[in-house]
Amino acid sequence: MSGTVTHWESGYALPVEDIPWEIGTPPQELLDLLSDADCPQCGRALDVACGTGNYSRYLASRGFDVIGVTSRREH
Repeated sequence: MSGTVTHWESGYALPVEDIPWEIGTPPQELLDLLSDADCPQCGRALDVACGTGNYSRYLASRGFDVIGVTSRREH
């Protein structure tokens, strides 16, 4: 397995709370966008490279129909 694949596979093998890139709260930029009067308050959202899906779940809780896409190699 390549070093890059090994790196990501080992990260996702950790408990969720120990994954280094896991961010539990949405970034301020997303919160600002959703508070903008011109932004739809529900609709469809595509979360590419969603990881564990935190932002997908947040958007779904706000009424969005969300598709979260991540990559997973099967061995």
